[in-house]
Amino acid sequence: MPKVHPRLIVALCTLSFIAFGTSGEVRAQRSAIDTYAITNARIVSVTGPIVERGTVVVRNGLIAAVGANISAPPDARIIDGTGLTVYPGLIDAYTNIALPEAAPAPSPGVPDRLRAGARPAA
Repeated sequence: MPKVHPRLIVALCTLSFIAFGTSGEVRAQRSAIDTYAITNARIVSVTGPIVERGTVVVRNGLIAAVGANISAPPDARIIDGTGLTVYPGLIDAYTNIALPEAAPAPSPGVPDRLRAGARPAA
């Protein structure tokens, strides 16, 4: 399995916090800042080309703008994404869901008649 870069994990955790953490049920205790801008990040989108140095603006827990020529709003909390990659959605690098299970390799030197699932000779 490829090694996951620690800064990628930080970026994904930050995005998931922004996406899920700002939609709490107790509105009275929310922070006054509800707009975030991740700047200077490499952005991988679902439908468009990869933006090598762009900005993602999140307002009220929803993505408001994405692109290379997007300016951070004056009320936004700026997150410097230099050297980070922003992906849509959540990526769990430690999952094995939907991956086929590997077939067991035969043990060397074990006769076919002794392997699991082999029928005994009659």
